[in-house]
Amino acid sequence: MEISEFIDLLEGVKRTGKGWIARCPAHEDKNPSLSITERDGKLLLKCHAECTTEAIVEALGLTMRDLFSGNGNGKGTGKGETRPIISTYDYHDPETGQFLFQEAHFATKPKSKPRHKGPDGKWRWGAGTSKRPLYGQRDLRDVSEVCITEGPKDAFNFIKLGFPATCTPFGKWEPEHAEALKGKDLFIFWDNDDPGRKKRDEAVKFLRPIAKTIRIVNLPTDGKPEGYDVSDFISEFQDPDAAKEKLCVLMAEAKAPPNSHPSIISAGDLLTLEIPKIKWAVKDVIPEGLTLLAGKPKMGKSILALNLCISVALGTKALGYADTERGVVLYLALEDVKRRLKARLAQCLAESSITMMTPETLLFATEWPRMGAGGLQKLEKEVAQIGDMRMVVIDTLKMIRPIEKDTTKRIYDLDYEPIQRLKTFADRHRIAVVVVHHLRKSAGGDVMDDMSGSFGLTGASDTNIVLSRSTAGVADAKLHIVGRDVEATEYAMQFTPSLMSWNILGFADQVVDNRAKQTIIDAISEYGELRRSDLLKVTDIKERYLDKVLFQMVKNNLIQRKGRGIYSLFNNGVR
Repeated sequence: MEISEFIDLLEGVKRTGKGWIARCPAHEDKNPSLSITERDGKLLLKCHAECTTEAIVEALGLTMRDLFSGNGNGKGTGKGETRPIISTYDYHDPETGQFLFQEAHFATKPKSKPRHKGPDGKWRWGAGTSKRPLYGQRDLRDVSEVCITEGPKDAFNFIKLGFPATCTPFGKWEPEHAEALKGKDLFIFWDNDDPGRKKRDEAVKFLRPIAKTIRIVNLPTDGKPEGYDVSDFISEFQDPDAAKEKLCVLMAEAKAPPNSHPSIISAGDLLTLEIPKIKWAVKDVIPEGLTLLAGKPKMGKSILALNLCISVALGTKALGYADTERGVVLYLALEDVKRRLKARLAQCLAESSITMMTPETLLFATEWPRMGAGGLQKLEKEVAQIGDMRMVVIDTLKMIRPIEKDTTKRIYDLDYEPIQRLKTFADRHRIAVVVVHHLRKSAGGDVMDDMSGSFGLTGASDTNIVLSRSTAGVADAKLHIVGRDVEATEYAMQFTPSLMSWNILGFADQVVDNRAKQTIIDAISEYGELRRSDLLKVTDIKERYLDKVLFQMVKNNLIQRKGRGIYSLFNNGVR
C-alpha cells in the first residue's frame, strides 16, 4: 500500500516535515497523535498514546503486509512509481539462499527502492519481510577479509573482481549483521561526499566492537567530483587485473580509523602496552616484514635463498646455525627453469641431515606477473588461500618490479614504491618477504650502499642482507645484516659445493681472526720460521689482512718477529 492510500483511511491528517500526523484509529483520539512516515518502502507508524502497530492496522481492517508499499509489474516500476529501473541487486536468506527482495535503482532521487515478489509472482514494492541480511551475506562465511561498501553496486563490482564484499540493505546497520562480520578483517570504502563520510563513520562505530581489524581505504580523489566512489574508480581501468592490483595497493596502505580516545600515549601507558612479539622466519636473521638479500652475480645468493627456504619449510636449522619457525614457503624463482631448479633442489637435499625429508610446504613458481600487471594481487590471493604462510622469496626484484611508464618520477621514488608495496603486503599478513637483488659492480665504503639502485630500496625495506666475498681468505664469504628489528651483524660463511649449501661459521670478526691466527701458527710450525712474503704464499691470506693479524699476534705474544720480516714461534713455549 502506498502512503497516499494509507492516509486516505485516516482522519485529521496533517502534513509534517518528516511525514504525516493523524488521529489514531486504535483509541479515542481527539487530537492527532499518530505519526506516519515512510522509509525504505515501508510505512512506519508511531502512536504517542502507545497503541501498538498491530492494533492500529487491525482497527483499519488491514494486515501488517499492507504497510509495505504498492505493487510493481516487473517491467516498469508499478503502481505509484513510473520511473524506469536502471539496475537491480538481489538479497538472499543467508541460511537457505532463498531470494528475499531486491533493491531497484533509478537515475533520479530517491535512487533506490526495495521490491519483492508476491504469491502471484508479481512484483510488489517493499521488502516483504522483516529480514535484513547483508548483500551477499551467505558468501562471507568462509572468508577472513571483507570489503565494506556504501551500496550494492560497489559490492557487486568488487565481487566481479574476485574480492569478498558486502553492504547493508537500505544503508542501515542491523544487529543481525554483527555475527556475519564478527572476527573478520574489514576494509571500508566510502563515497567522496558528506553522506559518504557519515556512512563511513557509522560503519566504524557499528563494526569496531566485532571486527578483528578495521581499515579505512582512501581512494585517490584529487580532481574527482563529489560522490566519486569505488565503482567510478574501477571503471577508469580497461584492464580488470590493473584495477585489482591498484585496489590491493590501496588496501595494503589503508590505515585503521582513529580511536575514540586520544592517539597520544603517556610513557607509563606505553611501558605497559602489550605489543605482539616479532614473528621470525629465521631467528635473528629474517624477521617478518620486507628483507632485501643482495650479492654480486654468480656469488651464490640464489642458492642461499633456496637453503633458507628449505630450512623454514622443514623447521630445521638454517645455514647450520639459526633456528627457524616452520611454515609454508613460496619461492618465486623467476630467473630459473624447472629443470635447473629441480637439479639444484635435489643437490641441496642430498647427503645431508635432511635426506629423505621432502619439504612439501615449500612451493615454487618460475613465472609470475609483474607488479602493476596483477603480481601483487596474485600474491594476496595465494597467501589468503594457502594459510600458515611464513615466508615468500622473490628471486629477483628485477623480474617482478613494475615496468614504469611514468618517466617523470625521481629514481628514488621508482625504487621506493615497489619495495614499499611489498613491505605493506608483508606487514599486513605478518610474514617475511625476501627479495633477492644485485650489488653494483663497483664497491663503496659501506657494503649496504653497494646495492644496485638508489637509497629508495634500502630506505623502504625493514632488513638488508648482503652476501660479499671475504677479504681475509679464510672464509668463503661474509653475510652482513642490518635492520630495524635485527642487530647489525656480520657472519663468516662457508660454502660446500657438493651439497650446494651455505653455512654460518660464527661472527665474522671472531671466526676470521681465529682461523687466520691458527693458519699462521700451523704454517710457522711446519717450516720453523717464515718471511712475510712466504706467509702470503703458504696461507693464501690477503696481504692487508695478513699484516693486521701478524701485528696482533706479535703484540699478544702469540708469535715473535726475528729480524726483518721473519716470524717464528717462541722456542719451547718460552716468551
